[in-house]
Amino acid sequence: MKQLPGNNNFTPAQAYWNQRHTLKSLHERILALAEAVDRKTDLWPVQWAQIMAAALEFKPDLILELGRGKGNSTCAFTEVANQLRNEGANCNVVSLCISDDWENVTQWGVLQEVDEEWFRPLKALKGNILTFDYDSILKGVKRCLVLWDAHGYDVAECVLGRIMPKIAGIPNLVIMHDLSDARYEPPETSSYKGNRLWRGNNWSGPRIRLGYIDSTVEQAVAIVDFISRNKISFDSADHSFDIEIKRDAVKYKEMQEMLGNDLFSTGAHWFWFTLNEVMGTLTYPYFGAVVNNNFYEISIFERVQILGVSLRNAVIEQPHLKDIIPRINRYLKTEQTNLAVKMIETELGHLEESIEIFRKLREFVLKIQKDDAMHLYRLPESIQMPLTL
Repeated sequence: MKQLPGNNNFTPAQAYWNQRHTLKSLHERILALAEAVDRKTDLWPVQWAQIMAAALEFKPDLILELGRGKGNSTCAFTEVANQLRNEGANCNVVSLCISDDWENVTQWGVLQEVDEEWFRPLKALKGNILTFDYDSILKGVKRCLVLWDAHGYDVAECVLGRIMPKIAGIPNLVIMHDLSDARYEPPETSSYKGNRLWRGNNWSGPRIRLGYIDSTVEQAVAIVDFISRNKISFDSADHSFDIEIKRDAVKYKEMQEMLGNDLFSTGAHWFWFTLNEVMGTLTYPYFGAVVNNNFYEISIFERVQILGVSLRNAVIEQPHLKDIIPRINRYLKTEQTNLAVKMIETELGHLEESIEIFRKLREFVLKIQKDDAMHLYRLPESIQMPLTL
């Protein structure tokens, strides 16, 4: 068991067990909020209960949510913050996401289940995770829980290279979603199922298997690299629930009877770690900040590269796309990246016959468009960006 200051021998299973009575009292609230969010496939109610138990047990004064989507974990953690405040603790939730689903859709449904006071601990911000001023929210924080749910290597560099150094000196707990433990998956999940090799964030079929970590997202690679260099334990909630609850017949029966299938399962599909177990000096990846105006000189160069790979793949099914590559290259060489993006978006109309390729390209374009500082990015003249086929 990992030693967290103030929470000796913390494990997800210990939290699940210790918080079972609180979870039972919140049974109807959790199900009602999950219905209000209306995106159970992103986070099932049983996963709400699991991460809520972890947060209630850890008792952070700040919960930092990186990636919100429709707001499942946002609601789960806001309920936790309210519960902790009722106990006299001071817990706040800061949620960062580029999506506006929360403000435009979800919060109005949630308001049908709670009063406005319930939202008091929450700051749901629409913004860029890469450019956010974390010092503004971490100053004075004594215990921090991070939910790392946003995807991509850019975000991974920010989390590992910028956020982790700021919380390493205080009790911390990091939860990572979208990672499965292959030890608890059916044997057939080991099959490639006719898919090509995984090449990056991909929801269409290909998955990456690193030891017993099974995922479709890039942070799986980044975290394995980070914990390997720093000799940090990294394990699944599934494993904790199996060895500490499922193998204990008395506990398992009580959890089943108390929480039912809605809120109890030993299947989790999330991992966790803490920096507090490391006694020596930690090593972090470089996160390339531009001092002027707090903007970052990553993203546009790397994302256009990704667009190039996607276009090359698209040409296999849509040969006519080959004709736009030279035009895109001309724009890139003159540093008119925004025009290149607009051209790609225009050409997306030709991809409707290939729905999957259309979705992938559209996703990459939206990532670039939603970068608030995109117009400030320029490709150095010395950099060549040939999108060759």
